[in-house]
Amino acid sequence: MEKIILDLEFCKVSPKFAEQREICKEEIIQIGAVKLDEKDQIVDKFNEYVKPEFSRISKKVEKLTNISNEMLEGKRNFTEVIGDFIKWTGDKDTTVYSWSMEDKVVIERERKLKGVNDKRLENLLNNWVDLQQIIDNILCVSQNLSLDNVLKGINVQFVGQKHSAIDDALNTAFIYQTIQDRDLFEKKMRPLVEIMQPTESLTFSMGNLLQGILV
Repeated sequence: MEKIILDLEFCKVSPKFAEQREICKEEIIQIGAVKLDEKDQIVDKFNEYVKPEFSRISKKVEKLTNISNEMLEGKRNFTEVIGDFIKWTGDKDTTVYSWSMEDKVVIERERKLKGVNDKRLENLLNNWVDLQQIIDNILCVSQNLSLDNVLKGINVQFVGQKHSAIDDALNTAFIYQTIQDRDLFEKKMRPLVEIMQPTESLTFSMGNLLQGILV
């Protein structure tokens, strides 16, 4: 079983494309992902920009992601890039991890809008895990924790540029790797747990919680 840690950047479909917006409200502008081996070490990376067809990048999105409309001139469209991503994932059984399920929803909607019917992509979407929810469950907190806050909780600085899809994927992968040493993870996260004042105490077995989820 291979593991892919994925992150996306996207922008909103223009209101003038009302019919398209009914199907898909955002278009992907960057796909970043890393592949982990059986020892949970990073063995490959995928990083591609995508030119949207029904969107223009707003100043807000440009400031957040450092991706401009000019940067995407000449880049390939979603159908081409997602095709390369599917090939990159390989033929083995694969689980995809992301921080929340929003990225999965964005891919599903854009896939539908642009008629991408690929059995391999369908399999990836059916084997998708929300790493953020796993962390929230571990800590017994009711609110969703940000990637940055969890990194701070384990005393790690974010490496790279925030809201860069590939850098977000790399930092998410580090959290995944940290979870594998469950005793160390619990020890590092306890100060954050105390600050967050979780809804219930950490009296459960982390092994039982993660069994069957982290594979």
